[in-house]
Amino acid sequence: VDALKGTNESLERQMREMEDAFGVEAANYQDSIA
Repeated sequence: VDALKGTNESLERQMREMEDAFGVEAANYQDSIA
């Protein structure tokens, strides 16, 4: 159970990091259009 919990936490952290990176890219993309 602990191993699954650790895997789940690392996946959630990766998802948050991807969302953050995507948010930055989206902001840069919008700036280049404007």
